[in-house]
Amino acid sequence: MGENNSDTPINGPATAGVVAAGVGCLVLGALTIAAEASESVHSLLEIASASGTLGGKALGTIVAWTASWAALHVRWRARELHSRRPVVVAATLIALGLLGTFPPFFCLFG
Repeated sequence: MGENNSDTPINGPATAGVVAAGVGCLVLGALTIAAEASESVHSLLEIASASGTLGGKALGTIVAWTASWAALHVRWRARELHSRRPVVVAATLIALGLLGTFPPFFCLFG
């Protein structure tokens, strides 16, 4: 990993997007579990009665995804990164996020 030379392609911004997607998934899973586990978090996430906590979960997820993408993009914007580690990190975060939204799992916290 290093700064970009003129003959190597830059993949840092794309890699930032992939890892940020994983962060967004993880946050959605964490908010789903937190809403089930805590009545105060449930109430906080219920920003519209018609959608229940879904609106708050979506808003929190979008904020986390956007913030992580922006921060990682700034850090990696001119870099050529080895793709393996960020892809493994993103896949792990996505898997944990999916687990957090799996009803038999998040209902254990209710």
